[in-house]
Amino acid sequence: MNKHAVFIIDCDDVLVDFSSEMYSYIRSNWRKYSRWFSDLGELTPEEIQARRFFNMTEWLIQKKYTALTSKQYTTLARLIFSDMEKHFFTTDIYHGSVPTKFADSTVRNQAFIESSNVEKVIIISRNITDEQEESKRRFLKKYFDHPKIEYLMVGRDEKKSDALRRYGISSVQCFIDDELVNVNDIATSFDLHEAEIIMPRYGYNQVDPALDLLIRGKGGSLTYYDAN
Repeated sequence: MNKHAVFIIDCDDVLVDFSSEMYSYIRSNWRKYSRWFSDLGELTPEEIQARRFFNMTEWLIQKKYTALTSKQYTTLARLIFSDMEKHFFTTDIYHGSVPTKFADSTVRNQAFIESSNVEKVIIISRNITDEQEESKRRFLKKYFDHPKIEYLMVGRDEKKSDALRRYGISSVQCFIDDELVNVNDIATSFDLHEAEIIMPRYGYNQVDPALDLLIRGKGGSLTYYDAN
């Protein structure tokens, strides 16, 4: 990773293994979720991260539901998400979580965070409920408490580019995120001259040629890192 003055870093599935927490919750409540999801059994974090779909429901949904009309499928997806919002997203999600290897080798590494080349680290993240927000803040306070590290909460329906501008950020030097929609948002919204976009290599976030061309055409670079 190159040294930049300001690092803008996503939290879930970058600094913490959020997907495994969600999958574990679903498995722990299988009697309820078995009506909708296929049983993939116990999976390793690597197997969960290798999924083809970012959305957990889209990945696990039973094949019989693919025969539904678009409207019916959307209604079902909303029903499942509503259940997750009321239950999973109101738990203390990050209580037993620990930072990822990537976090330990970068933001939590004293040689990195104390470097004069690192002016600031902005951890930018979206939350579904107030309970998730509170749990995440406790997690970040426990593991990422440093004068150079700041936390920027993104509104539930807010673009990360809009949140960054609201925060006073007008240019991007290094943006690290696992989700393609966020990478596309940043690539579309900011000048990327000499900017670096970094992504963990997961099954659901392979950049298509059009986005790669956009990033490089605006003077930026795109690299993946091995999350495991």
